[in-house]
Amino acid sequence: MKKAILTLLVGLSLGLGFGAQAQVPGDLALAFVAENLKINRLDLKAIQTSDIKSEIDGREVHEVKLVHPEVGSIHFMMSGPIGFMTSNARLPVLMISAGFFSGMRTIQLLQNPSDIILVGYEYPTTKDEILKDPSRFPKMLRVVPGQMALLLEWLQSRKYIDSSRVWPMGVSLGSLFMPLALRLADMRGFRTEKTIFAFGGADITLTVKNIFREVPEPLRNALVQTMGAISALHDPRIHLPHLRGTFMTAYGTEDQVFPRKSSLKQYDLLPSPKEIHWIKGPHIDVDQPAVIGQLVPLVYQYLAK
Repeated sequence: MKKAILTLLVGLSLGLGFGAQAQVPGDLALAFVAENLKINRLDLKAIQTSDIKSEIDGREVHEVKLVHPEVGSIHFMMSGPIGFMTSNARLPVLMISAGFFSGMRTIQLLQNPSDIILVGYEYPTTKDEILKDPSRFPKMLRVVPGQMALLLEWLQSRKYIDSSRVWPMGVSLGSLFMPLALRLADMRGFRTEKTIFAFGGADITLTVKNIFREVPEPLRNALVQTMGAISALHDPRIHLPHLRGTFMTAYGTEDQVFPRKSSLKQYDLLPSPKEIHWIKGPHIDVDQPAVIGQLVPLVYQYLAK
């Protein structure tokens, strides 16, 4: 009976757009996604299949790929002190999920403190690939929360990482996927004391419309409708109140992607204790060094508390 109800739920959400206005109960949405992605199968782990090592600006960098039978290949970059993987020290980790298309190299924009490992998650498709084949968009949306959850689990199990200090950070669109990802990771035993949400919000469809504002209208409308259809399950509004730990949020005063109303909704739905910061300027991007320069010190100050 439970499986039949869940099947009906996803049929409604994907086929009829249920959830664009109404909200699916958070626990029901979580249960379906966990079953659909096999996240509830604790015996199915993400297995490392490759690791390309290099050195950039005095830091040891690894481009790593994990594979899971349902969510596919999980790509990310790790940056840490030279020799961090073979050291006896157990270091904290800041795992960053940024915009769809900024990818794992986001970590190279941060000023790297020597005692923190930075991890940048890479989305499983690119903007150009989506524009050539829009069917990639819903496929990507389906697996991203599961990929993030399994990455957090994998990081927490590494012998060179302090398992009590694996800190997730959702930036821009990454902040929309992070609430569900954290709940999926929680099902697999992941715990964190601190989570950061930066330049994000709680409104999925409006944000996707803003992100794709330069895309021709027919395709943009199709992408927005696709996102609206599955938002019944991914909707941050139903997952944010269930998160654990403490939270830091930071928003842009002139953000053109996430409206202030959406950002404040995200903040309001987060449980306490939490803090909010306003950064002067537009939405964060690789070509906004002044905005990045304001955010980075706030992040490290929060993590040092």
